[in-house]
Amino acid sequence: MYKLSIKTILFNGIALALPLAVVAYIVFRFFVIFEKMVLPAAKLLHIATVFGELTLTILAILLMLFLAFFLGLLMQISYVSNSRKLLEDLILKIIPSLNNLKLIAAEKLETGDAAGAWKPVLLEYSEGIIPSYLIEETETLATFSKVKIPGTEPGEIVILRKDSMVYTEISISQLRIASRQFGKGLISLIEK
Repeated sequence: MYKLSIKTILFNGIALALPLAVVAYIVFRFFVIFEKMVLPAAKLLHIATVFGELTLTILAILLMLFLAFFLGLLMQISYVSNSRKLLEDLILKIIPSLNNLKLIAAEKLETGDAAGAWKPVLLEYSEGIIPSYLIEETETLATFSKVKIPGTEPGEIVILRKDSMVYTEISISQLRIASRQFGKGLISLIEK
């Protein structure tokens, strides 16, 4: 086990606290919005104070759950599902690092939803063997994004002919572990 400095612990705490604070703020704002939406109906039905102050919050949570369920039903319609995929692709083009989070989430949750996501691979071609993401593939060409070490952020884009390269699929966990160690561990993945 290695020793952590106070500075590292403090920065790790800040790195955890900031996203949690943003998520808490967004959830709080949603509750406020949904409580305002529920208030007129609750007053009309004379149930605004049945459970005291919690009544509006409970109704807002129920409305949010109903809305999530309704949106889930809409996703069963192919037009809506395709629109979501197009919007997601557009967002991933604007902010490519979100794809990393999508891969990690899909792997952690074991959803199998990573089919449309970039695949982490070890790409072998004239420059050597490079950790990359497979972005797109046809019968003759493939598009890759090289990984920026020590992170797993996408970097330089390379389009190669399939007959001039070979790639080996790896998991995002294997890529993250090797990247954090500045490439240590990649050789064991190559020799498999």
